[in-house]
Amino acid sequence: MFIVFVFYKKKSIQKEIDHFLPDAIMHLSTLSTTGLPYFKMFKIMSLIDEYGEVSKVFKRIATNVEVYGMDFLETLKEEADKTPSTHLKE
Repeated sequence: MFIVFVFYKKKSIQKEIDHFLPDAIMHLSTLSTTGLPYFKMFKIMSLIDEYGEVSKVFKRIATNVEVYGMDFLETLKEEADKTPSTHLKE
């Protein structure tokens, strides 16, 4: 029963990410025209809750860099490895 729940939850997260990802990418693309450093763009995106699970990914990245002192690119790689969405992995 627990395995079925985990599979369902993972599939649900994948669908939500895939649903909100195009809008989040468009917003991120708009931010990139300002010339901000990548981390600042991700930090701004972490403050926006309207992208569901995608917003949570941005928040984890910002937290890992700011609070735990992790490298930004390493954090991106780790999040890409963990996500159930193949679109976000790319």
